[in-house]
Amino acid sequence: MWILLDIIVFGKPLVIRAVQGMMTGLVCITPGAGLVQGWAAIVMGIVGGSISWFTMMIVHKSWEPMQGIDDTLGVFHTHAVSGL
Repeated sequence: MWILLDIIVFGKPLVIRAVQGMMTGLVCITPGAGLVQGWAAIVMGIVGGSISWFTMMIVHKSWEPMQGIDDTLGVFHTHAVSGL
């Protein structure tokens, strides 16, 4: 999902963003890994990846309070947003 959104919005995917998307999917599914079915895990990955991508690529760069936070690796977006 992360790569697809990068292609749609920025025109090309980057390897570092692909890895960020993989980590986001893992963080999103970890709490429910033993409880959800396969199709639900895919849906969780799509939704979690989309929301995390939006907060990292759009909200973080455009919202004034977030610009003061140095989150180079996207730890907040990957773990807090996707985990929630």
